[in-house]
Amino acid sequence: MPLETVHLVHQQVLLLNSIMKKKLFLPILIVAALGVWGIILYRIFIPQLQPVVAEPNNDFPAINQTMAAAWRHDTLNIDYADPFTKRIKTRKRVQDPQKSKAKKKKEPEEKIPEIIYIGMSKNITQNKVMAWVKIDGVEKVVTKGEKMGSLKFTSITNDKLKVKFNGKTYEYEKE
Repeated sequence: MPLETVHLVHQQVLLLNSIMKKKLFLPILIVAALGVWGIILYRIFIPQLQPVVAEPNNDFPAINQTMAAAWRHDTLNIDYADPFTKRIKTRKRVQDPQKSKAKKKKEPEEKIPEIIYIGMSKNITQNKVMAWVKIDGVEKVVTKGEKMGSLKFTSITNDKLKVKFNGKTYEYEKE
């Protein structure tokens, strides 16, 4: 490169450096940022201020009578066509709560799941005792006090596991 070109580039670098040091560039950046945000806000809010004139459009099919009736009465249309079977599903109306209390049936009790106590292990660093159990054929690791649905593991020893289920305590021996 010729010496004049190097000298010219050096002068431009010094000029930019002095502008940045004197923070003369900051007002220019602020004006540019405000301009960009002004354009963004103008494009968002100005179209909303102008009135929208709706032209009649006959491209859409007529609304069926049940939907129109539902819209008029501000209610939901519960009877709808299943998109897969194309049958109309209807739902039963909800009865008064006082009537439903009289007809309420007692729910059947839950059965305790099949639990097999496989063994225990200790985590020395966290000072936790863990039990290896098989619940309904699925092996799991549980800790003392842990809850799984209606089950609560209350005690874990080397040869026994105590489980509380619906207020009753059950003991399982190690296999």
